[in-house]
Amino acid sequence: PGTDLTVGLTTESCFIGGKKATPSGIWFNPNIPTFEVYSTPNWRLTNGIVRLTKPSIVHGQPVTGLSLEFRDGELISFTAEENGERYGA
Repeated sequence: PGTDLTVGLTTESCFIGGKKATPSGIWFNPNIPTFEVYSTPNWRLTNGIVRLTKPSIVHGQPVTGLSLEFRDGELISFTAEENGERYGA
């Protein structure tokens, strides 16, 4: 809850999902139905908020309730429910 993040793609991005061929030459997609795809994000087009609902480790210390806000690929603010004050949250 609380996450609303958009990550843009490069203009050259391709979606690749692990297409494979059997030894007899029959093509198939082994990652379906897991919906895994690979592409190339453009970090400069990252905008929004991501909120972590599980504890995270920051510089070796547990931080809970971490929320990160990005604008044009830059981290502009963050907050934490616990242990964030050490990092300015």
